[in-house]
Amino acid sequence: MTVLGRFQRSSKAEKANRIIRMQVNGTIEALRSYVNGHEDDLYRLDITYHNKRSLPQNARFHAMAMEYGKEAGYTLDEAKSVLKHQFGVVVPFGEGFVPPDREGRFVQLYGEIEFQVSTAEYSTAEMSKLMDGAEMALAGAV
Repeated sequence: MTVLGRFQRSSKAEKANRIIRMQVNGTIEALRSYVNGHEDDLYRLDITYHNKRSLPQNARFHAMAMEYGKEAGYTLDEAKSVLKHQFGVVVPFGEGFVPPDREGRFVQLYGEIEFQVSTAEYSTAEMSKLMDGAEMALAGAV
């Protein structure tokens, strides 16, 4: 079985107006499978696409960061910051800095300040890149 999407909570007003919210996991097939057999029903379907990192990805990254921290002598927080610095989504802080529209934090590493985007904001591709880099760091290739 493949999960193509999930229904999201609708407000009372949306329910009264027969509005359904659905989050689609990167494919329009979920919409097609929902509409199939309901073509005569009057609904408004609001669709959002989910391209965020998954909880298993996040758990795996944190486990790798913990292992990396133990090997390198870092705390978990320091290890995550170092790995994000090398492989994650960061914006250097300096003249002309424009804050991203994503959550994150400022970190000072190697004498420089940068804004590191929270992994909760990462796309699956961004998280995959971070995890690939963490695996290389654990293997000693970096």
